[in-house]
Amino acid sequence: MLAEARRRTSDLPAVQIREADAHALPVEPGTVDRAKIDRVLLHVAEPTSVLAQLHLATRPGARMGLAEPDWDTLVVDAEDLDTSRGAGWSRLCGR
Repeated sequence: MLAEARRRTSDLPAVQIREADAHALPVEPGTVDRAKIDRVLLHVAEPTSVLAQLHLATRPGARMGLAEPDWDTLVVDAEDLDTSRGAGWSRLCGR
């Protein structure tokens, strides 16, 4: 994913793609203009620490997108009920 992100942004010199521990972001405080977290917090040891790092890293007025699924209320609306109710969804939802 990192390689693809680098490829897609190779002509955008202001964009930096970095791999790091979300608990210790390798950026100067207040220097990040945009940030996105999508299905990350459920996988980290200390979600509040990660959010604190994000807050520290972003500048005032930065744009952030955060999305975390609520697996307890996830509903799949599909015509093919056998597929949407299959074992894969059950495992994913912890059922």
